[in-house]
Parts: sequence; structure tokens; C-alpha cells
Amino acid sequence: MNAQLFQLALWECRKLLDVATVAYPAPRRVHLESAVTAILGYISVPSGGERPELVAAALLSVLGRWSGRFDRVERSSTSASDASTGGAGDVECFNGAELRLVAEVKDQPLTAAMVDHTAAKVRAKAVGEALFLLTEGVRDEDDDAITAKVLKEFQSGQNLYIQDLSTFLAAAFVLLGEEGRRSFLEAVGEYLEAGHCERIHRQAWADLLAKL
Repeated sequence: MNAQLFQLALWECRKLLDVATVAYPAPRRVHLESAVTAILGYISVPSGGERPELVAAALLSVLGRWSGRFDRVERSSTSASDASTGGAGDVECFNGAELRLVAEVKDQPLTAAMVDHTAAKVRAKAVGEALFLLTEGVRDEDDDAITAKVLKEFQSGQNLYIQDLSTFLAAAFVLLGEEGRRSFLEAVGEYLEAGHCERIHRQAWADLLAKL
């Protein structure tokens, strides 16, 4: 009985920790190379796609405000399919009610089947642009087929962009400048809390910020 009570107490403590808000004190200054290296370390930890998707959503949110292209960026749950949520992809970028860009974040090599699936989804939503952000690149044997698919979709009115997430992140950090980089760090924390992400991911982000 005592062992059962102890396990129950541990379970209740874990639930309290999971719902407790974590503080994310962004540094006043953000060095480009140091930030990129730290963030790539953060997303390299296996998370079922959660961490790369959070980083992508926060980055697109800040880029959207900076460029004026998007005023709202929403991310889906990594535990739910796009079909069940009604979404067109992992991350959706809106300007008002208009869905302007869909982003798919892949933590495994991109295949031609993945590209075909996303192209069909965004076409059904009448969205002209889709972005693939990759952490593991393109599957070698699918490279030619994907290149041909991108060209075919462009000719039919759809733009499919395929980018390495680390390269995209570094280039965006240059354009955003130090103030924009700090806004990005804050935005990741906001998405972590809004998505009720597991505490291990939230605490790891707080620890990252403390070391920058």
C-alpha cells in the first residue's frame, strides 16, 4: 500500500510539473553563430518532430511579422494527423483569413511520396506556396523525382520550396538582425507554452536560453 501511495504521489508531482509554466529569459544580446549552434543542438534531440516544428513555427512567425506577409502562424499537434485537425500541414501561415504558406517540417529524409501528399493537400486548400524544412535532407533515390515534381507543380501554379532547416535558420537570423533573433527566442517559448508541450522540451529551451 505504501508503495502504491508513493507511486501515486510521484505521478501527481509529475502532472503538476507538466502544467507549471516555465520562465524563458531571453538574453539581451544574441550572437548569430552561438544561437544557431545551440538551436541545432536543441532540435537534434529526438522529440517525435516536436522541437523542429516549434523552431520552424517561431521562425516563420517572426519572419512573417518582419516582412508583413503573415500576421498569424499556427502549428498542428505532432500527435494528430492533418486530416484530423483539418490543417494543410505542420505549420500554417495566415494573413487575416488568407492561408498564404504551408510548411512541412521533416525530421526524416524527404521522399517523393511526401512531396506528392503535401502538394495534393495545399492544392485542395487553394494555397500557392508550400515550404519543406528538412533536418535530414532528401532521400538520395528520390532526388530526381522531387526535382521534377517541384518543376511540374510550378508550371501548374504552385510553388514548392525545399530548404535545409539549419541553413534557413542561419540566413533568417542574418536578415532579422539581433532584435529579430531575440524575438525568435521569445516566440519559441510562447509556442512551447501555447502547445502545452512536454516539460522536458520546455525546460531544455529555458536551459538553452540561460547559456546563450
